[in-house]
Amino acid sequence: MTNRHRGTPQGHQILYNTLTNTTQMNPIKIGKLNIGIFESLLFLFICAKLTHNIDWSWFWVLSPGWIGISIGAIEGLTEYFEEQKNK
Repeated sequence: MTNRHRGTPQGHQILYNTLTNTTQMNPIKIGKLNIGIFESLLFLFICAKLTHNIDWSWFWVLSPGWIGISIGAIEGLTEYFEEQKNK
């Protein structure tokens, strides 16, 4: 499935757009620091765990961090393979 006008696979472009939009959804600005949804949830869950407001395992408390790292890795690999394919 190739876009005739640009010569790029549409499926990869849709995946790339989805991933980049997911990781950059309305960040919260605190000074020069941009905090996204995953960072906000991670902070909230850690605070709740340390104050004994939730009784979750640390795996679930840290899951927003793992999800954010996974999305970033997928995005980076996608960009890398697209670049290698275009050489």
